[in-house]
Amino acid sequence: MVLKEKNNLPFSFIARSLGRKDLKGFQLADKLVNLTMYSGKKAKAFKIVTQALTKVKSTLKQKKTSLNSGISGLHQAVLNVQPYIELRKVRVHRTVHQVPSSITERRQEGLALRWIIEAARSQRKSSRGKLDFSAALARVIVDAINKEGPVRQKRDSLHKAAEANRSSAHLRWW
Repeated sequence: MVLKEKNNLPFSFIARSLGRKDLKGFQLADKLVNLTMYSGKKAKAFKIVTQALTKVKSTLKQKKTSLNSGISGLHQAVLNVQPYIELRKVRVHRTVHQVPSSITERRQEGLALRWIIEAARSQRKSSRGKLDFSAALARVIVDAINKEGPVRQKRDSLHKAAEANRSSAHLRWW
């Protein structure tokens, strides 16, 4: 990956250069940048995510939580909203059943990040231009840290639907 400015290095590269052992939060931040990016404008997406993570950090300092950085806040937010089960459609004799199935950790993180970005975009649209995307993203991340907000509701509704359809679990063949 080649970026023109020296400041816009990937988060995981910065962490490695600092000698950090745990790269999980930094890899999530890189993935968030890639999912936020539109039309290949990675530098702009990096700037938005960096601004959002600094806002998360300042919010966490005001609330005096044990999380001390925006990266650790993002990691905690993803852990709080990632689903551990999903519904898959299976056709059996012309009828479609929704079968609950467990999902891999990588997919859990991907779904959580996509849901966070989707909620931030919808929050920005509903504000009618009064809220920039980095502020909306920061709000959604802080809500996810506190186990509330639209992303957590989406996760809970998915788990509730999987619980309701557990009678179809015997149709699972994978």
